[in-house]
Amino acid sequence: MTRQSVSSKLNLTSPAAKECSAPVLRSPFRTKVELLTCEIRGEGRLLMNMQALVARLGGIRGIGGDTLTPMTTGEIDRLENELGCHFQEAYRDFLATYGASRFEGESPDNPFVLFRSLEPMPPQFEGDKGILDALYGGQKDEIDPYSIRVRVRCFAGRMPESMIPIGDDGGAGQICLGIKGDQAGKVYYWDQSNEPLKEEQYLKVYGAPRPPEVIFQNVRQIAESFEDFLLRLEFMEE
Repeated sequence: MTRQSVSSKLNLTSPAAKECSAPVLRSPFRTKVELLTCEIRGEGRLLMNMQALVARLGGIRGIGGDTLTPMTTGEIDRLENELGCHFQEAYRDFLATYGASRFEGESPDNPFVLFRSLEPMPPQFEGDKGILDALYGGQKDEIDPYSIRVRVRCFAGRMPESMIPIGDDGGAGQICLGIKGDQAGKVYYWDQSNEPLKEEQYLKVYGAPRPPEVIFQNVRQIAESFEDFLLRLEFMEE
């Protein structure tokens, strides 16, 4: 199965992203239990064994090739300062270890990684399953499509100010991380195919200001945290 054929598998209306080549790791890990260590840090939270999770999902590679480009602590700190937030430890660890990247999947013929959403996904999906194509990271240049900073600029005013894009599904959807208010720390799916009208368009069509809640009409909560999101990832069944 190719990435181009995933739309028929999941009933997606938009094409999936670029081809992935052969995986760099094969996974001996299959269960959630195997993804957690018994190590305890700070407030007593179980640490995720990130290496085990990556192996379980077939390995990981940088965007456009095998080479990973982790973000430095300084880069992450500057991004947090620009956004006025502090990322969860698990998300900081991921950015500092892998940066912009995608999981390899089960095999070259089945490179797709799905997530199981807390809330039902939009109608073009089957139930609670969505696809993860890539996670964003640092910035290579001013138009880097896999840069968190570039994507934040791209979607400014189009999605709630309380969340930022951190990845995509290879089509018309963004994986988002809440950074403010009730959304802080939670992970969401933003459906571009059902994007709300801009404020000026809404006023022209409806003759009234756009209500604040309208900007959430295409948002679905995927997970309670970035760590929870990673644990919800799985291979697509062939």
